[in-house]
Amino acid sequence: MKLYQMDVKNAFLNGYINELVYVEQPPGFEDPSNPKHVYRLSKALYGLKQAPRAWYERLRDFLIEKGFTIGRVDTTLFTKKTDNDLFVCQVYVDDIIFGSTNEEYCTEFGNMMEKEFEMSMIGELTFFLGFQIKQLKEETFIYQEKYTRDLLKRFKMDDCKSIETPMATNAKLEADESGIKFQADPKESHLITVKRILRDHVAKGDILLRNVGTKEQLADIFTKPLDESNFCRLRSELNVLDARTIM
Repeated sequence: MKLYQMDVKNAFLNGYINELVYVEQPPGFEDPSNPKHVYRLSKALYGLKQAPRAWYERLRDFLIEKGFTIGRVDTTLFTKKTDNDLFVCQVYVDDIIFGSTNEEYCTEFGNMMEKEFEMSMIGELTFFLGFQIKQLKEETFIYQEKYTRDLLKRFKMDDCKSIETPMATNAKLEADESGIKFQADPKESHLITVKRILRDHVAKGDILLRNVGTKEQLADIFTKPLDESNFCRLRSELNVLDARTIM
């Protein structure tokens, strides 16, 4: 499933106000005969505390009207099933990420949104909330090259010399917890080691976080709502006995 992104122009101006909100007469719209009168808002404006909620409710009601189902846990996630195809829509304020197992539905969704709201179609998802995203046929990579370079620039390491290895070949580092204390009181030698790692990333140009599937993990029994069959299966893998069998 390939993901796409679109942006809503002036999103907060699309919301409706369901309560009484009054504002002073703005410059250029004063009523000379009633200078002390105020305006009553019928739609949201930027700067109102009600604006984000009003926009979300407007978009939510529109998507539900079009057959989408709102997420029971994440109320900014909307899904729609058609035959054997699935459409997913994730909303973050005025940014919308969407994708489907059927590419035609993505085109239809874009057209539908543009008819209702003033939209800016960005295209295939490549950057979102500070993360750079690379979508391949079988894998999706998430990385923060821009953020890393900003950090290097902030600490004046953006023009440092590159090195061949991420760690000094003669350094003695061990995978134990004894080094935790150095986080609170690091010495110069520790900072030099960290600095070398940063220099290695400068040479490589980016950092990639590979997307690893987390479907049906043992930890799900502690962190997710499961149906009975999956719950019993994971319970069995943990060698936890059903209390009814030992009473």
